[in-house]
Amino acid sequence: MESTSNTLKCEPQRDLQE
Repeated sequence: MESTSNTLKCEPQRDLQE
């Protein structure tokens, strides 16, 4: 479960930083 949350959290975070 944590793995999925981490991936989803990392994906949008990277997009915002870019």
